[in-house]
Amino acid sequence: MTTARICKKWDLDLNFEMKTEEGLSRNERSYIHFAVAHSDMVSAKCWATEWLLTGVVPKKKYSAVEYLAGVGVQTVVIKNLFNLSEHVVMERDLECYEHLKNLGLDAVHADANKSMFTHTDYDLKFADFPSSSVLSVQSKWKGFRKLFESNPKLVVWTDTSISYPMKIHGARYSKIFNSGELVTREDYVEQYALWLQREFDYSVAKAAFRGKNAVYFAAVPGTRDTETKAFPLDQYSDGFEVK
Repeated sequence: MTTARICKKWDLDLNFEMKTEEGLSRNERSYIHFAVAHSDMVSAKCWATEWLLTGVVPKKKYSAVEYLAGVGVQTVVIKNLFNLSEHVVMERDLECYEHLKNLGLDAVHADANKSMFTHTDYDLKFADFPSSSVLSVQSKWKGFRKLFESNPKLVVWTDTSISYPMKIHGARYSKIFNSGELVTREDYVEQYALWLQREFDYSVAKAAFRGKNAVYFAAVPGTRDTETKAFPLDQYSDGFEVK
């Protein structure tokens, strides 16, 4: 069996064939393709997730749900950083779901756009969107607003808007934010945090930049300053080591 070492301290068994999915469209590919073809991004993701979740909420017992659990990379970090009374992992891709189930996890085969509406009563919520921006969380990912309705202690999600220069979509983002011109990714995060505060009374407590194509948000209730940290791929290449 293949095993991946996460953040040099936790192991994740990989109960699937390590193959790419080049024959499928980008929207059809599972996290298996990402883990095999883009291990550098997964490595940086592991370190970014560990930093993002460390100390973000008080040390208490929580219930948690992952709506897009993939192959369980984020799952390993969550299990080791939080004291959990319940941890449900959900995944649309059948092979990923079967892999999660074979790991002995409380796995559910479900589509995130549906499960965000039906599985709501959890303290910690994680939505590792394959692609998203402040635009798509109001259209493609219709369950995004539902994440906050039950007043969870923590909401974590992935945003990929920084994959493109702000000059491409920045004007559309600033229209939603009701802000001035967005030039940098830091501008985007700052305005996203202000928008989230107005919309949901949640603060972006932490934002982790993975390379140049993703930012991970961790939001908590109330008012809190945003802490940011960058995780360049060339400096954080050892967070996901396959043995």
